Amino acid sequence: MRIISLLGLVLLLVACGDDGDAVDPVDAPPDGPQGPPPQVGELYAELKGEWGCETTFPAGALGPGAPEMGVSGHLQVADNDDLGGYWYRGIYATEPSETMPTFRVEFFMGYGELTGLAFLVGVDNIGGTSTGTSAGWKDDVLTYEGHGYSMGQAVKTRESMTKNGTAEVVHRLEVDAGDGYQPKVETVCKR
Repeated sequence: MRIISLLGLVLLLVACGDDGDAVDPVDAPPDGPQGPPPQVGELYAELKGEWGCETTFPAGALGPGAPEMGVSGHLQVADNDDLGGYWYRGIYATEPSETMPTFRVEFFMGYGELTGLAFLVGVDNIGGTSTGTSAGWKDDVLTYEGHGYSMGQAVKTRESMTKNGTAEVVHRLEVDAGDGYQPKVETVCKR
């Protein structure tokens, strides 16, 4: 017991520094998260709201031999208090048609203070998933690069959002399944 106590005292003295002074509480790092960084709102606040969208899947995007297909959809983007305000949440769904069932995507957009990067995490109702990072808006374009799975295959992803004023956003997704980036979907959303 005395050996353990002596060891504890030695560790305490080492932690306090050579002169035995304790760390000033003012200089100590804060305990726990301090709330979402302001960059979350700066990056995504303009995207908040309800959007009507037209989506185009290029020929082959939905499988070999698939024709080009266009569908209408709806996008809703909101800040997400359920996750402490660290993320904006988006839900996009197409209208079902005779040639295509409803396609639904849910995604979260955030920001990492330690990395200085914007984050995008998304999943869809046909088994796809992707994660990407971005250095932020350059002019009116926000481009994420990352990885994901599309139609059961591991792919590299590149997603961009282009603001055309405050009333239109164009989303483009490209995937690289080993043969270079190919267009997968383009969605034009308007308020």
